[in-house]
Parts: sequence; C-alpha cells; structure tokens
Amino acid sequence: MKDAEFENGYSYDSFFETFQSCTRGEVSFAYKDVRETLSFVPVEGTDWLLTYLIKESVIGNEISYITDDIVRRSIIQSVITVAAVFGMFAFILMQTKRNNKLKGGVSNLALDPIAAPISELAEKPRSKTPGDFSKLYDEIKLQTEKLSKLAE
Repeated sequence: MKDAEFENGYSYDSFFETFQSCTRGEVSFAYKDVRETLSFVPVEGTDWLLTYLIKESVIGNEISYITDDIVRRSIIQSVITVAAVFGMFAFILMQTKRNNKLKGGVSNLALDPIAAPISELAEKPRSKTPGDFSKLYDEIKLQTEKLSKLAE
C-alpha cells in the first residue's frame, strides 16, 4: 500500500491509522495503474475487519451497462412517441380531407329547389280543413319523395 498512489482526500497514513483503530473506512488508490477502492468494516465482538477490494473498472463496466440500457430504452421510447405523433397527424390530415370533401359536396347542392317545397309543406296544414288529413298525408309523402330525388 505504501507504493500506491492515493486519490485526493486519502493518504497512506490516514488509511493505516483508521485500519489500526478497527473503525469503518474506505480508501481509493491506484496500484500499478489499476484504480481500486478498499472498504473495511469492523466485525462486532472480534478484532477483525471485513474488507472489500473493488477494482474501479468493475464499477465502471456496471455503470456503463446500466447507462447503455437507459439510453437504449430512451431511444426506443422516443421512436414510439414520434411514430404515435405522426400517426395522429396522419389521422387528423385524413379526417380534414374527408371533411373538406363533404363540405364541398354540400356547398354544390342547389338549396333553392328544396327550400320552396319545404315552405309549401309548412303552409299546407294551415290551409286544410279538419278531416282532410288523408290528402295532406299523401301530399307530404309526394313532396318528401321529390325532396329525396333532388338530394340525390
């Protein structure tokens, strides 16, 4: 450990003192170009210390795997979101085109031939005498058929 290069905040003397006093601690250092972290915890009822020596490359690889997985999932979610937005846009565009076609069809209808028979039908019941409703019914039916033909 004396030959190791300690990271900022750690030194051989502080490590040695903490280790000798059997207290909990950790130290990060590089030994022969390998970065490592040593963690130690006292075992109650004994004068032993439980130590863990972890190579920083192991931690880095795990973090790298987790980071890569997060990035992959984010990309997939972004692609799904963009596809959903484009799908909604296409649906709205199709509905707008369909709506414009319907509006164009209605605006091309000549409403004058339809309006006159409707007003005539509205006046018929007022001009008839009570009991004359069978003729009125036949007339309404005839005018309705005329309206249906005009609408086609």
